[in-house]
Amino acid sequence: MYYPIYLGEESATIGGNVATNAGGMRAVKYGVTRHFVLGLEAVLPTGEIIETGGKYVKVSTGYDLTQLITGSEGILAVVTKAALKLIAYPKATTTLFVPFRNLGDGVKVVPILLESGAISVTIEFLEKLGLTAMEDYTRIKVPINERVRDEAEAFLIIVVEGKSHEEAFKDAEFIGDICLEHGAIDILIPTTERAGQELLQLREKTYYSARDAGATDLIDIIVPRGEIPKFMEETREISRKYATVNGGWACWRWKHSSSCNRARS
Repeated sequence: MYYPIYLGEESATIGGNVATNAGGMRAVKYGVTRHFVLGLEAVLPTGEIIETGGKYVKVSTGYDLTQLITGSEGILAVVTKAALKLIAYPKATTTLFVPFRNLGDGVKVVPILLESGAISVTIEFLEKLGLTAMEDYTRIKVPINERVRDEAEAFLIIVVEGKSHEEAFKDAEFIGDICLEHGAIDILIPTTERAGQELLQLREKTYYSARDAGATDLIDIIVPRGEIPKFMEETREISRKYATVNGGWACWRWKHSSSCNRARS
């Protein structure tokens, strides 16, 4: 059994996850923290200790205080215990690294993947500038040939799970074919689990690599999926107008449970 919410932030705590309703890279398939919180022990501002929910499949009586506290940023209460739902550990995972020639192609293929019936655990987006910064910071080099590296301006990291390695690889091939039909330059599927984990580690060092590169402000924003290309182009225009370093770069996380996705730029 395992808890599928994966933030990649080594200092994160369960209490902090509950307080912020954290998501993480597996949000596409599993949602966010609140989808796995069954009950809480929490301390109110008065000092009173309350217990909400519990180890039940169905709780439909009274106010849902568990979900009210989840995501309340510590304003309503401080979480001291949490009862979490666990799921069966997946038998196999496969990671795809997909380069695109431009931002638009990389963004437009995501709704197509979500509508195709292919269940991805993770769909992460990177721009070339961000990828280069992360490679420099982590010293992990994505093994793509120089031609693809020169042509590609945007990348998707996609993770699928399966009941067997064969099932996971078959789903990865299906997703890869859709990407190739919609503008992908190539499909890279790491041959070992370690290589796939390195790709995810690379993505999760976004904050640290941006900070190391001299970023002065690191923020989370919410943008409807269909507006991402427009948002990025307007951001670039502002960057050019004010001569900011390298014109800015962004990494995106698609959430299956919402029409919006979280971005770290």
